[in-house]
Amino acid sequence: MIRITIILALAIVTTLVGLYLPTFQALDFFAILLTLIAGLYVGFAFADGRVDKIAIEIAFALVVCACALFGMWKWLWLIPTGYLLLSGWSAWHHYFYLGARVKAWFAPMCAVYCGLIAIFVYIQFFFLN
Repeated sequence: MIRITIILALAIVTTLVGLYLPTFQALDFFAILLTLIAGLYVGFAFADGRVDKIAIEIAFALVVCACALFGMWKWLWLIPTGYLLLSGWSAWHHYFYLGARVKAWFAPMCAVYCGLIAIFVYIQFFFLN
């Protein structure tokens, strides 16, 4: 229960920052945050130490970073799509262990957090504007 509370609190703080900033700066904030979260999985891969897992995590992080970058440059919808990809990747980690070993609690919490942020960004910046 405490982990769910922590994730909800983090998601609320993140969304409040997104509400405070003007639209394009908020989307830049969410894009940068997206790349940082993807970088956590790369860090877990290096901590794991297996070369094949490092390659998998770096490849996926590059896809997510491309979503963030092209979302900032041209197609804004790629930013929340990157969060959905990361949410799915986290869920995949939790159940199938394709990538690097992560803490047992991290993958499901990351999946929920990224899913909540994706929903917020889609609603706030695409449906309400």
